[in-house]
Amino acid sequence: MLEDLISWSLAFLRIPPEQRQEKWIDRCAKRYEERGGVDSKTAHAFALACWENRMDDRDSPEDAADDDMSYWENDGA
Repeated sequence: MLEDLISWSLAFLRIPPEQRQEKWIDRCAKRYEERGGVDSKTAHAFALACWENRMDDRDSPEDAADDDMSYWENDGA
């Protein structure tokens, strides 16, 4: 886990600032699709919200999506 965070942080700093948001949102959306079972349009909207609400750049997009999905309830729908 710590290795993943360090790896993500170092890779993130190598990306030009103007591309960081796009790449972060794409990775976050992919996590929503894979683990949350939502369509790509919904996943992108959720990922954009995660980007806007993230506390700092140390959070990986996957961790942000996982944290958000941890609050979802399975209501049988």
